[in-house]
Amino acid sequence: MTTQCSQGEIHQIMTNYINCPSKNQSIDESMIRFKGRSALKQYMPNKPIKREVRAEESGYVCQFQIYTGKVGQIVETNLGCKVTELIYVCGTVRKGRKNLPTDIVADKGLKRGEVDWRISMDGLAFAKWIDNRPVHFLSNYLNPSETEFVLRKKKDGSVKNIACPKLVQLYNMHMGYVDKADMLKYLYEVNRKSKKWWHRINFDFIDLSLVNAFILYKMRTDSPTPLPLKVFRLSVALGLVGAEKCLPKKGQPSTTAVNHFKRTVPYEVRYDSCAHMPIYGKPGRCGLCSSKAEPHKSRWHCTKCEVALCPNDSKNCFMEYHYLKFFYTAPGNLVFFFGEVWEMLFYKLPELVVCRSGLCGTPAKLFTH
Repeated sequence: MTTQCSQGEIHQIMTNYINCPSKNQSIDESMIRFKGRSALKQYMPNKPIKREVRAEESGYVCQFQIYTGKVGQIVETNLGCKVTELIYVCGTVRKGRKNLPTDIVADKGLKRGEVDWRISMDGLAFAKWIDNRPVHFLSNYLNPSETEFVLRKKKDGSVKNIACPKLVQLYNMHMGYVDKADMLKYLYEVNRKSKKWWHRINFDFIDLSLVNAFILYKMRTDSPTPLPLKVFRLSVALGLVGAEKCLPKKGQPSTTAVNHFKRTVPYEVRYDSCAHMPIYGKPGRCGLCSSKAEPHKSRWHCTKCEVALCPNDSKNCFMEYHYLKFFYTAPGNLVFFFGEVWEMLFYKLPELVVCRSGLCGTPAKLFTH
């Protein structure tokens, strides 16, 4: 944000977010936690750093602007008369702002549920409504005289109907879109501690992009049981990691010996249950049970995976390496398959498969049910 390059990169991210599926949108502040040193950091009791965000009703973030301090005079005279965007706005305003009506009834002169309002010549309405405390609103498309009734508790615990302007109800209905986006973002965030402020902002952009992608997925999927957010993020992570082989490095090969401890085999090759035959060859570390603390070597290799595996009577690593452990989750027909600790796949089965935790089988056998 302090350089032209970083401003361009942030603008490129924001152009990918510009998508407004709904006409109802909310503008609010979103926080990024940071305790290091930065000129961008704002000291607030409960808000480390603030960022203005515009979100629509599903929680999709359309635009954002990182607060970097006051950059200059941005208020121009007669700006409201020169520009007409046909944007209808309703929001709260502080009591002491400039150019607000001064002939409004004082707080002590209004009871709970009463409202006093004024409308300017260009149609901007200012209203003060008394709830537990006075609340001030501005709107350019709602009539503050239109009221409805809401339930409020009294001090004795009883419930009472009090009058409430319609603009207050519409504001309460649509004001929480940014909070919803923050809730989805913080459920499974990738944020990590760092003393570099751009790291924290980068982590926040990753979470924000995943939330936006998840919202678009739910809007466009035809499945009656769409994936939950956690499974969606896992699928994106697996897709980014990929099961394909790495591209060969350019340039001359290195002369130093590289210790390949465990070979990474693509999932579609390892678990395809086809043409995995043991062959006797040179000794190598077992691709399943060998570790630094307890190294195990075997002369038996898989002809397809090209990995050394132990085919002993006590432990058959050759079979366990090519089989998947799975369990069935009750809601929907989503079955998770676990290979090793750091590998996880999931499949959407065409028919319901009921199985117990701990059973093992290949995908080919499972899909025949």
